[in-house]
Amino acid sequence: MTLDDIFKHGQEAAKHLFEVQGAIHPMWLAETESGQIFPICMDMPDRDKRDILSEALRATFRYHKVVRYVNFVEAWCVAMPAEAKSDLMENGYEGSLQDHPDRREAVMVQAEDINGEERTGQFFILRPESGKAKLSPFKVFDNAKHSEGRFTHLLNTED
Repeated sequence: MTLDDIFKHGQEAAKHLFEVQGAIHPMWLAETESGQIFPICMDMPDRDKRDILSEALRATFRYHKVVRYVNFVEAWCVAMPAEAKSDLMENGYEGSLQDHPDRREAVMVQAEDINGEERTGQFFILRPESGKAKLSPFKVFDNAKHSEGRFTHLLNTED
């Protein structure tokens, strides 16, 4: 499987699971150097335990010799105007995104490989006043090389 293949698979899986469940539980699909693919699915721990989960994923990926993975998770995001600085916190916001007045719900899909290549995109979660929630069309980010956070660069062997 290529990075683009696993990224596309992640998009399709996230969309299907959201349609069936109405929510996404954090999930990673990892491919080993021998071509075996295995899932990791769990509830997201409280904020103070997420670094532990990130380190556990790194260790699991090292142990199983993972060469690429895709993950998908529900997240809060804030769209920044093009002329704004890239870091939300540099623009004077100090709270959690879940408390930001302009926050939006999204399903983030991110794929990475052992060579440091990345693909990132998102669906917005659309919640009408009545009826089932659904996902927007998928948007691929052009600047995926700048992904940051505790659940990115999990194959980085420099740690």
